[in-house]
Amino acid sequence: QALTDYRRHLEPSAFAAALQLWERCHRESRRSEFMASKRRGAEDGADELHEEDESATASLSSRQMKGDFCGSSLGEEGEEELVRRFGHWFVWQSSLAAAELVLAPWDSPQQVPPGDAEAWKRAGLGLKIKKHLEGLTSAVQSLLDELACEKTFYNEAWASFGQGEDHLGVAAAAMVEAVRPRVKVLLSSGTWPTAAYGSPVLEVPAGGGRLIQVLEKLDREVSRRREPRVRPPQPGDASHSLVDILLPHVTGALAGSLATLDRDITSHALDGSNDVIFVPLRPPTLIYCEAVVTLWRFIHDALDAPLSLGVPVDIVVKPFITSYLGEVLERTGQRLVRPCERKEAFRMAARASQIVAELASTDCAVDSEEDDVAAAPTAEGAASLRRAHSRSKRTFFRRSTDKNLAEEVSKNSVAEGKLLDVEQEVTSPPIRQVMVRLSSVGFCLTELGGVHSKLFRQVNSGDDDGCPTARHNDARMLICEELPDLQEALQERGLTLVRYLAARLVYFELRAELFEKLYFIPPDKAAGAGMGSNTPSATPGGSFTPSSSFVGDGAGAKGGMVTLEAVLSPREESFLSLVEQIPAALLVSFAVELGTQLTHAWIYVIVDYLRKQKLDQIFPHLDNDQEALANTLGAIMKVARRRVHADALGGLTVEECTNGERRLEEVQRVAQCLIEETHSRTAEELARYVAKVRGDIAQADDTTPGGPRPPTPPVRERSQTPHGGRTKSPAEGGGRQRSASPAPVNAFGVAATGSCISPRSPSPISPAGPTDERRSGKPMWQKAWKATKRLGGKA
Repeated sequence: QALTDYRRHLEPSAFAAALQLWERCHRESRRSEFMASKRRGAEDGADELHEEDESATASLSSRQMKGDFCGSSLGEEGEEELVRRFGHWFVWQSSLAAAELVLAPWDSPQQVPPGDAEAWKRAGLGLKIKKHLEGLTSAVQSLLDELACEKTFYNEAWASFGQGEDHLGVAAAAMVEAVRPRVKVLLSSGTWPTAAYGSPVLEVPAGGGRLIQVLEKLDREVSRRREPRVRPPQPGDASHSLVDILLPHVTGALAGSLATLDRDITSHALDGSNDVIFVPLRPPTLIYCEAVVTLWRFIHDALDAPLSLGVPVDIVVKPFITSYLGEVLERTGQRLVRPCERKEAFRMAARASQIVAELASTDCAVDSEEDDVAAAPTAEGAASLRRAHSRSKRTFFRRSTDKNLAEEVSKNSVAEGKLLDVEQEVTSPPIRQVMVRLSSVGFCLTELGGVHSKLFRQVNSGDDDGCPTARHNDARMLICEELPDLQEALQERGLTLVRYLAARLVYFELRAELFEKLYFIPPDKAAGAGMGSNTPSATPGGSFTPSSSFVGDGAGAKGGMVTLEAVLSPREESFLSLVEQIPAALLVSFAVELGTQLTHAWIYVIVDYLRKQKLDQIFPHLDNDQEALANTLGAIMKVARRRVHADALGGLTVEECTNGERRLEEVQRVAQCLIEETHSRTAEELARYVAKVRGDIAQADDTTPGGPRPPTPPVRERSQTPHGGRTKSPAEGGGRQRSASPAPVNAFGVAATGSCISPRSPSPISPAGPTDERRSGKPMWQKAWKATKRLGGKA
């Protein structure tokens, strides 16, 4: 009887002796053969047998005494199991009695009327509920201390009894079973609000978080020290865990509280006019708006509030991420990036990219008309190509309409000028507002990374390394799976806005400078400079391009002509200032996109001038412009590399900068190849080539009589294969031959051609010949009329 409550009746120093006494008594009483021998000795000579038995019993060791059970009806193993279970029963009863003594004052919680919202809000009732939960929490914490006392003062005695491991597992299980009815009565009394009880408000009551915390500690002790006998859960319980009793109601209450917070507060954080909301917080260092800072303050408070109440982080993670954070970030992303702000809204960007891709696929290798005819596999195919070229020439030299002639007098008119038209909604917000929204996206990415680190760190610190819990593992997996998806979705919105901004700067803000003024010379200035024009004079008209809100009219002109160098030089500081304000996570993407769009637009303009056979007009400036573009992009990437060290924790790495420079080199290489072709080809050959690139000339395909055209050989192979009609060497009086010496390398690793001879002047190593006549200063429209007559076309 004393062993069933040994914590109250036996001191730790006497407990080991009491166990030995009980064991000996039990073994004496269970030795059936010994009892039978005693009865026979009473008949034959009780005194003699009794003295021998006492002597034998005193000399028996513990192992010999166990061997005496072989005569028992249970057998040796059965008797050992019986002794072990007696020990379990002693531990269970004693631990249960100690737990009941501690928990007894908290058997009757405050009864809350179901559905009575006024009663729940009364201050007196709330204080009583809080007092009861805090008292129960203290009692459970006392049980944890009792379990530590068991380990310190009684485990050694049980270990000598052979039940050192079983002792603590049984004690912890007994304490859990003593606490279980006290936890369930919280739900049945309405002290802990539940939907099944009809509670008017579903929330975690005051003091409930700390209770869950100590219950989780007690569950962890049971998991760390397993009970030797596996008991099935009680009816209605999914497991032996105490936290699982409250877990569905806690997660439901947290989800409801977070939904209310989102509905009443965070969903209105970014409400208001764009001109009022998206204002820089503290320019030029803090470009993001104050509203997004306030939004994230609410998000952090939503996470910290349950944690400050003591709710374990592994329980908070799921409702916070799935029910709250995901919806808030989705709505915020839609607010910061408008649906119409897409790079696809600028149709000229797609067309320029298509032309550059076509140039890259052919390596900018220009073939003459005779090359195409000679490459035809059959005579029928060659005849078909001749007819196609004849039709295309008639199209080339067809006179422009009066409307086009009037436009070409006042500004350059590209072939697909309508692609530059953009919906007003797309470009309505100023660049400064776009930058504020883009910086706000970067701020959200930074704060989301902070939440990821905070949750992951707290989950790892709250878990037990020796015995990890399933809930902590699920929370860890949720953090590793859901938060990166949210970050990726938010970063994709930022990349969308970056691509939009780069395309807008090039195709809208610099529309007039690149597509209307670049390399354009009015007829009066062209006549004064001795250059031809393919359009008659007309009254100049103003450009319909709206004035730029980002770049001013700083483009200079060389001899009445606007070059790319003159466009970029006064705006380089603006570009660099813009790059400084881009968030670190999106910086390289913006730099690459801006450089790509600038290069594509420039190549498109060059191709358009070559289409109109105005090589003489643009050739003297191509090399300098290419160098200016490379220098500007190099300065942008230099700023990006500085941000690697300044924003060490911002997500920008040296590897990203290196990859960005490599992508810009690939784009620059296409422009380099095209410029190299202008050094050795005639205007007619280049016009033919760009017409094929643009799709203006139909190439031979499977429908032509000659059959399919064979694949174009590589550039090196074509250059080494002689064909009739190709450009002659300088000794023969033909066009210029490329220099074999290596060209200097610019900042991007692209070989620059340096100072080259203008195609309008004769080569210094060859006498004047037919090439000079072909590149005379006659107006292009006169040569067009002559070519039309030769082809038999009609004006």
